[in-house]
Amino acid sequence: MKEARIPAQPGQKREWPLFLGLGVALVAIAGGCVAILNSELGPLERSAGDFVRALGAGDGRSACAGMTRAGRADFAATYQQKTCEEAVTKLVAPLTSAERAQLSDTDTRSPETDPPLGHVGLGSNPLQLSQLVLTKVDGEWLVTSVR
Repeated sequence: MKEARIPAQPGQKREWPLFLGLGVALVAIAGGCVAILNSELGPLERSAGDFVRALGAGDGRSACAGMTRAGRADFAATYQQKTCEEAVTKLVAPLTSAERAQLSDTDTRSPETDPPLGHVGLGSNPLQLSQLVLTKVDGEWLVTSVR
C-alpha cells in the first residue's frame, strides 16, 4: 500500500528539513558554549570551594596556599596577624565544631569571570562571608580577596 502524501501547493516548499537542521545546529552551538563556560567556571568554583573547606578545617596552610601573595598579606592584616595562617586560626577559633562543619559545607554559587578576576558567591555560613574574588595565576585560580 502506498503512503498518501499531501502535495505542496504551487510555489510552496517543504521547509521542515531546514528548520530541523537549524534546530540541531543551535543545540550544538549552545552545548559548545556550555562546555566552554564549564571548563573555565568549574576550576574557579573548585578553587573557591577548596579555600572554604580549608577554612572550615582550620587548615591555615591549605587555605593560604590557595591565595595570592597579596591576598595572604591583606588577609593577615585584616585580622591583625603576622601571617595568613595565624589569621585563619584567629578567624575560626571562636567557631564550634558544628559551625566549622557548616563552614566547610558552604555552597559556592554564581561563579563568574571578568578577566583577569573571577567572583564566587558564598551561601550562608557562620563567618558571614559573602564572596571570594579570585585571579588566575599560572593557570590556577587563587583567592585575592575575602568579602
